[in-house]
Amino acid sequence: MFKMKQMPFIFLSALGLLSSFLFLPARAEDTLLMPYDFEMEELVDIDATIEPEEYQESFFNEPTLITVYWGCDDSLMYVGLKAPSCAWLSIGFGSKNKEGANLLIATITEDSVEVENYLGTKEGYKIIKEDRIIDWDIDEEEDTVSFEFIYPLNFPAESGMVVTKLEHGKTYDFMLGMSKVVAPKGKQERRFAGTFMIEEKPAPQKAPVPEESLPAKKQEAKPPKK
Repeated sequence: MFKMKQMPFIFLSALGLLSSFLFLPARAEDTLLMPYDFEMEELVDIDATIEPEEYQESFFNEPTLITVYWGCDDSLMYVGLKAPSCAWLSIGFGSKNKEGANLLIATITEDSVEVENYLGTKEGYKIIKEDRIIDWDIDEEEDTVSFEFIYPLNFPAESGMVVTKLEHGKTYDFMLGMSKVVAPKGKQERRFAGTFMIEEKPAPQKAPVPEESLPAKKQEAKPPKK
């Protein structure tokens, strides 16, 4: 598929329509886990071909029909989304509502695909000018859209953003959304809001001290023989 990473104008015509992208309250579900693995960079290939062994955690979200794959290391999150063929799909962090959320929105057309980073506002969406998306890829094949990306746990410094960073061991709100068509309040638009926790990093293990570097044991003096 033809891929263009520098075409923000693709979204401009859609932003007015996407301004109705308001998420529903989370249902009473368990808090999901984004697991920690310091080897994520070695495990995940951002190629829009999502393999189960790349991610330690995945779940199917029935309200949106999106399957989420995710994990993190010390400073980055690695996320994969799979959904039925759609005009756009999105994931957001930091808020149960659009306002103040850090959103990544992927738009798929017949000619191109595009991913942009937005701050949700009362009026709609504000594009985040500081491009923090480290890598991304999208593929549409056999009626399925696959979207993968890498994003920092430290968010851009945008006024109005509810959460400015994700920290290990803490719980946050997240949102999912997708639509078959770029249209407001359509029956084909699906959305969901929930909570997740960034897994705490394991405590560092002390390396064993080589025996030759240990202090020599003092031998007790033996009394003289009588």
